[in-house]
Amino acid sequence: MINNLLFRDAIVNDVSSIINLFRLLVNKHIDARQDFRPEFDEYQYNTYLTTAIIENKSVVSVVVKDDEIIGFAIGKIQSITKHLFLKDILIGEIQYLIIKDEYKKNGIAKKLLNFLEEKLYLLGAQNFEARVFSFNDEVHMEKVGYSEKYRIYEKV
Repeated sequence: MINNLLFRDAIVNDVSSIINLFRLLVNKHIDARQDFRPEFDEYQYNTYLTTAIIENKSVVSVVVKDDEIIGFAIGKIQSITKHLFLKDILIGEIQYLIIKDEYKKNGIAKKLLNFLEEKLYLLGAQNFEARVFSFNDEVHMEKVGYSEKYRIYEKV
């Protein structure tokens, strides 16, 4: 168990630390998928994160240990209205979550996910969804109460 963790909303000053973690996440995807861009456009990520934080377009949460950001999670509210067969609903969409490797397997990701879910719930989320690439064997959403909703198949 890791002590002295702080879970909080991200601020603009956190962007560079979050980008460093984002780079780790993107590299895992690049190694596993041929359809990911091989370059990391730091300007694009900086713009995305800064806008998300300043304009509240997404909920960006971080976990801090000894003044170091060791993980982040990003989510947003997805509104489903006037769908052909789905009921109107506000969904808390979990978009990204990463914890530094040396802090994994300590329950930190679960706590960060719970923190993000609570923020999304306060914004009106009635349930939550997370999309996980099939190659990602580190994520076990069933352990935190999620169940499979649908599958996406690809033909190349």
